[in-house]
Amino acid sequence: MKMMRSSRNQVKIKLGIKDGNSVKPKGKKRRCIYIFFVVVISAEARQEKASKNDIVNLLKRYKVPTEDIPHYVCIAEHASGFDKVKIRPFKEGYESYGLFQVNSTDACARGKYPGGICNTTCASLHKPYMNPQIECAVKIVNTFCFWKWGIWTQFCRHFM
Repeated sequence: MKMMRSSRNQVKIKLGIKDGNSVKPKGKKRRCIYIFFVVVISAEARQEKASKNDIVNLLKRYKVPTEDIPHYVCIAEHASGFDKVKIRPFKEGYESYGLFQVNSTDACARGKYPGGICNTTCASLHKPYMNPQIECAVKIVNTFCFWKWGIWTQFCRHFM
């Protein structure tokens, strides 16, 4: 392996040089590189905790007003502790899912067909991918404002 620096001072790893072009690794090297990338990607997907920065960046991507972002972050912090896959069952028979602990009674459908305010399945709201959770939270806020979350009234309403 040779390390070469480009004109922009970025490190490029060349596994072999042949007429000035890099050569694709063969055999075990190719498998090792492939396995490395699969492990790195799957480790990121399995992270159960979200960071505040990840949530803020996704909310910005969904064009959430800047003044509302602290409310969403506060709800995620107090509802789930930033746990993307949290499920909390209640003795009344419903469950809350994901970062924002979205309630199964009216926000999502428990079966295999989407439904509820968010027009999604509840199963999609406790996976490590945050997009469906953010989309659903935004739909809930657009429908009910932040009052839908009891946690908001208890911990987060001071942001107003």
